[in-house]
Amino acid sequence: MAAARAAGPSTQTVSVALSRLAFNGYVTPNEMFAGLAIASIPMVVVFAVFQRSILSGLSAGALKG
Repeated sequence: MAAARAAGPSTQTVSVALSRLAFNGYVTPNEMFAGLAIASIPMVVVFAVFQRSILSGLSAGALKG
């Protein structure tokens, strides 16, 4: 409940801020795509750093026996 009450513009995540801008109609599709590309950079960096661990965990979980 406290997180819902304290969800001001300064505490929003990038994805929430982008969706609010999109629904209010303040951005063009080009600006939205640029924001989404910037928002995806941390996820790509984390995957690149931990790629070997992620893939080995997926492979180990896929084996039977």
